[in-house]
Amino acid sequence: MDKQGLRSHLRALRRSMTPDDRAAASAAVCRSALALPELHGARAVHVYLSLPDEVATADIISALMDKGVHVVVPWMEADASMSSVRLLAEDVLAISIGPRGVPAAPIRRVVAADAWDVVLVPVVGVDRGGNRLGNGAGHYDRLLSGRRCPTVALAFDCQMMRAIPVEDHDVALDVIVTPTQVHRTRPRPERRASVGIGG
Repeated sequence: MDKQGLRSHLRALRRSMTPDDRAAASAAVCRSALALPELHGARAVHVYLSLPDEVATADIISALMDKGVHVVVPWMEADASMSSVRLLAEDVLAISIGPRGVPAAPIRRVVAADAWDVVLVPVVGVDRGGNRLGNGAGHYDRLLSGRRCPTVALAFDCQMMRAIPVEDHDVALDVIVTPTQVHRTRPRPERRASVGIGG
């Protein structure tokens, strides 16, 4: 099956989950993700703003903010590129669907590239080698390319695959968190100090 066919298959599996099952699975992923040693002591975490059929990140964002961690989220630019912006607590209730059909922060507070300690990454599918199938635009491959900070996939169990087709530009992830397991694809890296985003 090619990548587009695999995306369609995996999206159908994800959407076949009931809202209650999706909420329970997201809560389990949230608990496990927040317990990761990679997040302990992190000063800034890059988190995606979830679509309704993705692993929900609202509770993770809230928990990180409660701990004083800076939260950075994606921002889709007019030219279809992706930047990263700071999300403040007062912004959360004003998150809305942006012009490209993805959730967006209400204010564009752009932060420097790599100004975070960990990236929590959305997936359409992922395998045990950390190979990720995304939505096909390459935004996260560009975001992660050359970065040294830990990268964590948040996924439902139905998104775990035996093998994902890999291309040269694809960036493998370090940790996969599902409702039933935490799988590491490589040894935990040494912590790298983040650049800092001020404020």
